[in-house]
Amino acid sequence: MIILNAASALLVDAGGRVLLQQRDDAPDLAFAGMWTFFGGAVEAGETHEQAVYREVAEELGWRDPKLVYWTTQVRPHVAAPDTHAVHNHIYVGRLTVSPNDLTLGEGQAMALFDAAAVGTMELAFWQHEPLRRFFREYAAGTLEIPE
Repeated sequence: MIILNAASALLVDAGGRVLLQQRDDAPDLAFAGMWTFFGGAVEAGETHEQAVYREVAEELGWRDPKLVYWTTQVRPHVAAPDTHAVHNHIYVGRLTVSPNDLTLGEGQAMALFDAAAVGTMELAFWQHEPLRRFFREYAAGTLEIPE
């Protein structure tokens, strides 16, 4: 099995909602139009920590978030599920700026969602389980989120 690495950010506001990105509607794009974390592939020569900060800067224009590693989601690769897997390294951080002050650099929309809304959404990249776990830990107060 070939392992590819990705890095994602779960940004949570003071009310416990997470900021997600709606993917473009391009017909050749996997999970077109679905909601997903901000993030992407780890590039050659960078760590997943470097990648998540780069992705947040590219996709939101936010240069100084405080993020901490939370978990790794192991999932099939969309294009080659029999031979490739993706290790998505997920970081969490507090959304300390208004979404109105961010610049969407990828996708067609961004919005904040609470646990109830996320439970009814179609999410890209099999992200329901990490989000359910996130909201459980957040509600229990066991999730350490840097301010």
